[in-house]
Parts: sequence; structure tokens; C-alpha cells
Amino acid sequence: MKQIPKPQFASPSKRTMKPVASYQIAAPFKNISAMFNWVNAYYPVDHTHTHYEFLVILSGKTKHVLNDTTTIMSRGDACLLRPSDKHRLDPVHPSTDFQHLTFAMDKDLFEKLLSYYQSYEDLAITTSACYFFLSDNFIEQLTEKLLIVQNLEKTKYEKNAVLLCNSLLLNYLEYTLNYEPTYPDWLKKFLHELRSPTNFNKSLEELAASTPYSHSALTRVFKQYMNVSIIKYLTQIKMTAAKRLLRTTNLSMLEISLELGYDSLSTFNHNFKNAFGLTPTEYKKAYSKTSTTNEHSQHKLNES
Repeated sequence: MKQIPKPQFASPSKRTMKPVASYQIAAPFKNISAMFNWVNAYYPVDHTHTHYEFLVILSGKTKHVLNDTTTIMSRGDACLLRPSDKHRLDPVHPSTDFQHLTFAMDKDLFEKLLSYYQSYEDLAITTSACYFFLSDNFIEQLTEKLLIVQNLEKTKYEKNAVLLCNSLLLNYLEYTLNYEPTYPDWLKKFLHELRSPTNFNKSLEELAASTPYSHSALTRVFKQYMNVSIIKYLTQIKMTAAKRLLRTTNLSMLEISLELGYDSLSTFNHNFKNAFGLTPTEYKKAYSKTSTTNEHSQHKLNES
């Protein structure tokens, strides 16, 4: 049986904590453009970077002091740090275990990526902290990849580290695109959780437990912010996911219904038809017919 590698957590000592951090010092290879570290300690020293960095919390909590503003971060919380950002990680409770990931990328390469996404100027001029949130599902997949990548040779390690940084950047950009900056942090996290397929089978009472509100209070506050009920908002997300599953999988209607958290197939069919004017079966047939026609046209085009 193949042995699964374990995370290689580092514990920075006081003497290694510097006011300007360079990722090349901690990198597993010399002269690479991107890298990551597993860290199981705080970094209670104000410092800036020579690079761009993603901070991702795996467990425990920390007082993240970013540009003199303190934010409590816990599992799933993430932050994009620019070279101009000054920050430190202080303990909330000294006796509590704390683990996090740091991802670093060369400044020039990262800014090329930002330019491609047309986000460099926005990120450069804003003074706002670049916080975002990662679902449990994403973190689990991320850590599984890291366990493999950390044991690769230099070239493959570097290429994978760049891809992982890009993946985190896309998550940050999507997060900032989809969630209004005026929303409170708890609502941003809650909206992100509602979009995660791993939560489709949870009841509203279970979902509300991650917010500062009771189920009934949450229902009222949510509508004030979003101008739509939680039920309707969640149904819209599920119906969009249903279209994707109908297009890309061979799951039966019952299997898709259960995947989306519906105990009743008739309820799923009813909600889908209300949203798109077709039953799931009719939609799948129409999509299959369109795909076949497009493939036939492309085949004739290739022959000509």
C-alpha cells in the first residue's frame, strides 16, 4: 500500500523573523518563481514582502494585523498580500494549535497574471485588505495536491506551485467579483458556503449555524441585504448546478436530485421547470440534440 506523504510543517524561530521577508530564503529550491510552505506557528513581527503572498488558515485562529488593522482569521479565511502590505500574525490564545499555508510568487510574474485578468491596476491602487474565503471542499483538495507536489523535483514543483497560486488568485478574483464590498464578512462567507456543492444537502438550520444569527433572524437579515429570500437564492444556485450536471454527467434525474439535496424528485422537477421552462428530462434531450447537431456540422466542415 502506497504511503501518503505528510505535511512538512515549519516552525519559524524568533531569530528568523525579519521585517522584510523573501520567499527565496524559505523556498525548497533555489531560483524558483513560486513556492509554498506549511507553517504551524505565528509570525508576531511586523514585516513586508519582496513578493506577492497568499495566506490560508488551516486550523486554529490568529489575530492578523494588516496595515495596522486587526482581523480574526480562522479555517477557510485567506488573504492576498501585496509587497507594500505590512502584516503580522499574533496568537488569539497562546495555547491553541495554529496551522496555516503560505504561497509566494515572484512579483513580476504575479503582476503579469494580474494584467492578464485586467486586475493589476485595481489591486495596485486600492488600500483595502484583500481578504477572501475558501470552502472546506477546496481546502481539502488543495492540501491533497500539496502533499504530492511537495515531493516533486524542482521543475515540476515550480510549475505546480505557479498553478496553485493562479488557482488562489482566481478564487480571490471570483470572490471579489461576486460579493459586494459593503457586505459584512459573515455574509460574504455565508454566500460562499451556499455556493459550495458540499453544502447542498445541509438544512438552513445547519447553514445558519455558521453565522451570528438564528435561523429566523438570518432569514430576515439575508433578505435585507440580498433583496431575495435564502430559499430562492439557494434554489437559483441549485438549478444552475443542475444544468451543469445534466450537461456534463450521466447521472439519473433521481441521482441529480439527491446530489442537490432534494428528497423529492417531483420538487426538483418543479423547481427546474419554474426556472427554465423545461423539465430536467426535456432540457437534457434538447441539449443532447444541440450537441449532436453541432458535432455533425463540425464534422462536415472538417471534411470540406
